[in-house]
Amino acid sequence: MEISIPVGQRRAVLGANGAGKTTLFNMIAGGLPPSEGSITVFGEDMTHFSAEKRARRGVRRTYQRSLVFGRLTVRDNLYIAIRGATGPRLSFWRRVEAEPDHACIGALAAQVDRAHMLDRLASDLSHGEHRQPELGMALAHPPKPLLLDEPAAGLSMRERENLMAMPAALPRDLTLIMIEHDLDIALTVSDVVTVMHNGHLLAECTPAEISTNQEIQDIYMGVEPLLSVSDLHVYYGSSHVLHGVSLATDSAPVSIVWRNGMGKMTRCQAIMGLIPSVRGTVRLGGQDIIGKRAFRVTRAC
Repeated sequence: MEISIPVGQRRAVLGANGAGKTTLFNMIAGGLPPSEGSITVFGEDMTHFSAEKRARRGVRRTYQRSLVFGRLTVRDNLYIAIRGATGPRLSFWRRVEAEPDHACIGALAAQVDRAHMLDRLASDLSHGEHRQPELGMALAHPPKPLLLDEPAAGLSMRERENLMAMPAALPRDLTLIMIEHDLDIALTVSDVVTVMHNGHLLAECTPAEISTNQEIQDIYMGVEPLLSVSDLHVYYGSSHVLHGVSLATDSAPVSIVWRNGMGKMTRCQAIMGLIPSVRGTVRLGGQDIIGKRAFRVTRAC
């Protein structure tokens, strides 16, 4: 695996589960030593540096599962990150509030939209609310490369919108590398996309080129969607009630909306095998389920 990221670039790392994305992050951040090869950051060979030493050199990251101190407030979590980045010990003779770094907490909290939660315990926050304090901790004492591992996981729609706006507010010389399964976010914030497959570099391209690369579509998106319906026709007696209906979806929710009598329930019943279809195909998880009885369709689900 060989990857080179220029200073200030926003890079998205995509790939199916098990492609090696988080393993790559672990090696860059120092949590996992490489078996061979080298890791150079801003011209400095960090291959054999500990994770702590890399963090002090400016290599910062977040994790798939938020890592915050639950029994401390958001304010204290951010302060610990600031102190850990700057290094000097606390003065025994001076209150924490009088420490110079303490003044940085408000600005850091505002940067990640958590200024209104500074005095809340981290354990009282929801899963999605944990993401911003953790991001703030990674931004303490401006990083050089910032590695974000699925930052949108568990976020609300508003929080996702804030996340997409975040890169524009960061210094342009800050290199941002992001693993993200939400393609809307990944392709919006990135300049270049790296696609991994089975531990190998599959492709490097612009976000616009992703949709036209068939190999990426087949491997990352999947050759076949989870559920596909094609040219489905259903009759009630002599009445032709479904006319060539098609749809395809993976794990994302799908809403079927229209007024009564438009065939919404008929479509669902035909897919589930509760009513027979005259023509068309229904595939679930790569299996043809058209014509199967409802209980067999349910088992296939």
